[in-house]
Amino acid sequence: MTAALAALVGLYHGYLNGSGMSPAGVALLGLVGAVFVVVGLAATFAVQLRAEWGRIAVRVAGSWIAASGRVAVPRLGRAGEAEPPEPTGP
Repeated sequence: MTAALAALVGLYHGYLNGSGMSPAGVALLGLVGAVFVVVGLAATFAVQLRAEWGRIAVRVAGSWIAASGRVAVPRLGRAGEAEPPEPTGP
């Protein structure tokens, strides 16, 4: 319970710090490092699961995360593009 509360407070604090961060420089490197550590800790906990349903749940969650990334990444390249004009007339 304490670890979950600490993780939530840390994620909230990181979100607030990240919202004011520019996407360049050492801060981005630190963010990537933090994500690497969090993923490593999550993988460590997943390996220790003994129940088969727990391992299946981890696989399903990973699949959903990967699918979300595949949807979101192409949109990043089009973030600065203007929307096409709406057709006028009949």
